[in-house]
This record gives sequence, C-alpha cells and structure tokens, in this order.
Amino acid sequence: MNKNFAQAVHISKPENENLSNLPVLFSKKVKTIKAVRPLTHIESDSGKPRHYTPAAQEWYNSIYNYNPSYIKALPVADLAMMKLLKSYFSSELKKTSANNKHLPLSPREKKIRRMTTKKILVGKGEVKHSNDKAIVTFYIHNAERLFLDRAIALLSRALYNPARPLIRNIHKNKHKQVRVTYNRILSFKEFWHLIGKNHYYKKWCSKQFVQNLDLRNLVLKNINNIYLILNKMVIFNLISEEYKNKTFISLCEKITPVLPDPQFKEIMPVYEKYYTAHLNSLKIRKLLNKNKFRNGFINKLLELAEEIYGKKVEFNIVKLKKLHLNSDLYTQAVALKLKDRNNRLYKVLKSSLNKVQLPAFYRAAEIFHYLNKNDLLVNIIRNDKITSMLRNNVNDPLNTLLLDTFTNAEDIKVKTIKTTPEASPLSNSRAISLQKYVLKSLKHLSMRGIRIEAKGRATRRLTAARSVFKMKWKGGLKNVDSSFKGLSAILLRGHLKSNVQHTYISTKNRNGAIGVKGWVSSR
Repeated sequence: MNKNFAQAVHISKPENENLSNLPVLFSKKVKTIKAVRPLTHIESDSGKPRHYTPAAQEWYNSIYNYNPSYIKALPVADLAMMKLLKSYFSSELKKTSANNKHLPLSPREKKIRRMTTKKILVGKGEVKHSNDKAIVTFYIHNAERLFLDRAIALLSRALYNPARPLIRNIHKNKHKQVRVTYNRILSFKEFWHLIGKNHYYKKWCSKQFVQNLDLRNLVLKNINNIYLILNKMVIFNLISEEYKNKTFISLCEKITPVLPDPQFKEIMPVYEKYYTAHLNSLKIRKLLNKNKFRNGFINKLLELAEEIYGKKVEFNIVKLKKLHLNSDLYTQAVALKLKDRNNRLYKVLKSSLNKVQLPAFYRAAEIFHYLNKNDLLVNIIRNDKITSMLRNNVNDPLNTLLLDTFTNAEDIKVKTIKTTPEASPLSNSRAISLQKYVLKSLKHLSMRGIRIEAKGRATRRLTAARSVFKMKWKGGLKNVDSSFKGLSAILLRGHLKSNVQHTYISTKNRNGAIGVKGWVSSR
C-alpha cells in the first residue's frame, strides 16, 4: 500500500507485506495529504461570495426536457396561463334583475370594470418544471379586498352607529322650492322615523290592503251567511237568542285572525334590506373575493392549468401588501390609469410614487464603506481540510471556531452605525432575535429605488403634438455592492442587473398607443 496514504488514514500494515500486490487504483486515484496545516494557515484572501438568483427568476422557466417539441410550446403556454389567471382573479358576479334573470352590462359599466385598479392585480409568473409537475409562482396585490374592507367599515358605521350628530338644514333653491338637507347620511333608524314611517309604511299598508281585498270580501261574505243561518234557527225555535250570540261571537274571534293586517314589525326588515342594499352588495363582493383563494374555486382553476401544461400544476401565491414591491403589479396599475384620457400623465406618475416609502440609508456610508476581509467566514477558517481540523486533537477546533464566530442564539447582538453630517459615525450594539438575524442576512431584502416612464400618446390633445414622454423616480437603481462597495456582482442573462426588476407594458387609449416602463431595485 502507498506509504503516504497509509499514514494519512492511520492504517497499520505488517512489515512483511508485499507492496507490489496492491491494485493500481490505490496508487493512481488516491490523493495524498502532504502535511497537516493549522486552521490559521493563510493560503489566499477570498472576497465576499457572489449572490446568484434562482434560475426560475432569471429565465421565468426552469426546465430540462428530452422532447424539444414540448419546450417550443412553453411561450404560448405561459401566455395562456397568465391570461387564465388574470381573467379568473378579475371575475365578477353577473348582474341580475329582481326575477334572478341575467342582465347585460351597459357600456359604461363594462368600461368601469375594465379600467378600475380596485381589483386583484396579478404579476408575471415564474414556472419551475419537473418531470411530472409544474410549480407556478406568481405575485398578487388584492386591492379589491382593501377597498371593500374600508368601504364596509365606513358604511356600516354610518348606517348603524354614526359618529357625528345629525344637523338639519332648510333652504330654497333657485325655483323658490324648499329643500331639506342633512350634514351626513341618515342612519336606518333616522331614515325610518323621519321619512319611512310617514311615507313608506302608509304606502305599504295601502298596497297590502288592495292586494288582500278579495280575501277580505270572501271572509266577510262567509260571516254574513253564517249570521243568516243562525237567525233562521232562532225563528224556528231551534236555538235561543243567547246561544246564537255566543256562537256568532266565538266564530268571529276564530275567523278574524285570518284577515291580513299589515303590522309595523313586518315592514321593518323589508325596508331595512332595501335601505342597506348597497352594504349587502359590498359584503357579497367581499365573500366572492375570499372564495377565489379557497380550494373549491382554486381546484377548478388547477384543472384548466393542467390542460395547458399537460401535467400536474401546483400554485405558489405570494400576496404583496404594497403595490410597488413588484414591478409588474406597479406598471399594470399605472397603465390602467393612463387608459383614461381625463387623467393627466405627469399627475399619474407623481401620485404613483407618493405611497412609496424607501428605508433610510446614508449614501456617504455606502460610498466610503470598506469591506474587512478578515470578518468573512471563508477567511476566518483559513484551512478547510477536515483532517487538519480533527487530527491529534481531543477537542473539536471547528466547533470552537464556529462558536466564537456565531454567538449563542439566545444572546445575539448586531452592530449599528449611525452616521450624521455633523459628527463622525457612532457604533453601538443592540440585541436581536434569531428570526430577525436570519432575515437580516438575506439579500435584496429592502428597496433601493423605483423608476417609472411613460411614452406615447398619453395627452388629452386630440390634434397635433400628441406624443409625450414623462418619467419620475425615487431613490436609485445602482447595485450597492458593485457600484459603492467594490464587490463583484453578477448579471442576469448577460445584460440585466441582479438587483433590478424591469417591466414593459403597452396599452392604448382613444388617442393611440402608450408604452409604460417600470423598474424596482433592491439592496
């Protein structure tokens, strides 16, 4: 056996063993260890490792298939999939009449449904293919749910528990007619006592009386016939007068409750349902919005998706609280606003950035930040050979080194540096939980900047010079690692920044086509 190999793995061999009988594999394929080096041995200083994004986020499709025809059909399948998702999440209940018959939408209602941003916006999906399954990850922003929650809360409070006292104003219009107005919407109790009790209740009572007039006449006719029969029986001395009166009174008491009499309690629920019809419609829309994410509805969508890809499909739905966290969602919302010619281009771009809040950072601290290579784990452990770590040591030096590098999970502290223009940077340490410590180590966790551009016929002018170009931005799109810290960064597809998500959407209005570009960067 090879002498060096025997010494490295501590194999004892007899002194009289013939080395010529060993297989060639042991002498050719075994890597010999020349010497044991301590952990602090310096070979070369390594910089911070690069951050590589997942392949599905870089190419939107991660697949390897032996059938080239299947790969050729993927672009068409992805377009059909996204169209299916957008139509599913933007679906609404059909308009019905009082007889539960479906009514067609007016052109104005169709336009409002098509151009509103108060719906579920769906971003571009990322598909990861395996042999028998496709995992579709897509991002949504449920703006409809936010709108419905706020509208239901405000309307419920106004109808049942108003905050402001009711003030009545009486004035005359230009035709000298007296008008009564109120400072807020009437609650149901106020509506009933001021308007409904005097108008709707009398109207409903008269309507009920006319509808039940035939029944009343029939009951009265029967009572009259019974009274005539009792009178004849008294004439022929079959019964006495006293017995006739008792019998007739008891019979009338039994028949009288059959006569319909409109009661005040009966009309209250009817007109409460009528007065709160808008609130009830909002609650139905909210229930439909919830059901779109439940298994009963999603399973039907999965069946259609499986027909598109020809395999099992699994959905990963990422719900974003803010619209600007994904460039697809943010650009879609701006494009929908620009479809309306009444919206000014620059005002739309400016208002879209009002709710974008970037985290506080100091540009000087980023520009003059110098990386200490000795703080990196790859440089702390200079020698990564397991034999060097374990040989001739009772204790585990690797475990000791890692405990010194990574502190106990119950007592984790991080350094904080406060930079102010007037004074020098101040360093301090504060306690942090294990969960926040892990999240803090992730890449692309906070926003760096956002930018929006719109070009095309996005003006209200109908004649010459209709093409305009506007842009707005907040923050920056530069990669902090490569631009300021001097660290190496990768490019996606050979030309795209790894920290920037870019989206281009084309739309049109009455004047012509409009192109909208959006960028969202992280740090």
